[in-house]
Amino acid sequence: MEPEESKSNRDKDNKSELAGEQLDLKPGTTFETNPGLGSIVYHGFIRRLRFLVVGLHLATFFACFASFDWSADLFAHFRVQYCLLLLASSVVLIAMKSWRLLLVSLICLTVNSSWVAPYLVGGLSPGSPGATSLVESTSQTYRVLSLNVLTRNKQHQSVIDLIEASDPDFVVLMEINSRWQAKLQDSPLLERYPFVEFVPDDFGNFGIAFLSKFKWSDLEVVYVKPLDLASLVIELPLQSSGSTVAVAQSFQIVATHPIPPIDKFRTAARDTQLMDMAGRVRQENPAMMVGDFNLTPWSPRFSKVIEKSGTSDSAIGQGVEPTWYVFPTIFGGLKIDHVLVNDHVRVLKHEVLQDVGSDHRGVLVDFMLIDDKN
Repeated sequence: MEPEESKSNRDKDNKSELAGEQLDLKPGTTFETNPGLGSIVYHGFIRRLRFLVVGLHLATFFACFASFDWSADLFAHFRVQYCLLLLASSVVLIAMKSWRLLLVSLICLTVNSSWVAPYLVGGLSPGSPGATSLVESTSQTYRVLSLNVLTRNKQHQSVIDLIEASDPDFVVLMEINSRWQAKLQDSPLLERYPFVEFVPDDFGNFGIAFLSKFKWSDLEVVYVKPLDLASLVIELPLQSSGSTVAVAQSFQIVATHPIPPIDKFRTAARDTQLMDMAGRVRQENPAMMVGDFNLTPWSPRFSKVIEKSGTSDSAIGQGVEPTWYVFPTIFGGLKIDHVLVNDHVRVLKHEVLQDVGSDHRGVLVDFMLIDDKN
């Protein structure tokens, strides 16, 4: 009779041989172990990075058609974010030696940075500093503030305090309704600004107001089709100095606030309003166009406004700080509030102001007129 222990060992050997036949194992065969948590995280990161990079490539490609399609125009507004993400991801692609993706990323980075670079380098928009026929005014400077207060904003005093602290000569306020008008009229501001015009909107977010230390010679409220939103065209006689005597020049402010471009119709309405108001900017005298344009400088449609108005952006060389925020970081903001000036205005300072409870930040610009009469 076979011992029980020997029988048990023989059964184990038979099972091992059977398993080897089923797996077709060969001498020297090794087993792969399950990947560790670190490997899973790494490969997941690489996969998501590739998706992000390809997405940035596609977004840059779509933005090239911003002049022709409203949805492509939306992609054009995020060129600053594209630059930052492409720059960071390119470093990782170099480490990964992913040369094809890196090459496309560098091309996209070049395309996007070509739009952004003028705002990062150079000086303030100078008008025509080299024109010998124009004599710079040295005795009088002015200051304009443009601010979208946000209709539902309850921080009225913060806005009033900001205006008092910055002490502009001209104030353009957007999203003004009757409540905002009452708060501003009950404040000490009217002692500082005796010349005011309110066009409130209680059924939307497109009321507008103008406060001035100087009396205007003409003020026109313009309603642009198809939405009939109010814009302002103001003419003011301001003092500037030539080489010998002080003279008064006609200075024009065009203030506007079109609708946000959230669909094809609204994009067309925004563009129509901006181009209409740009066409009202005078070329022969000092003029500026200000407001919440709902349009960034990174869109070719902004370039068309610049061309039509004969102006330049006062923010050139002053950085890419956003003026409108979904959340307060550069990734959550867009530069859509602008002060454009023509060649008869020299910009001395451009500043984006602090938070006053609105989703927008005010834009404050110091400037002087250039006298072309001497």
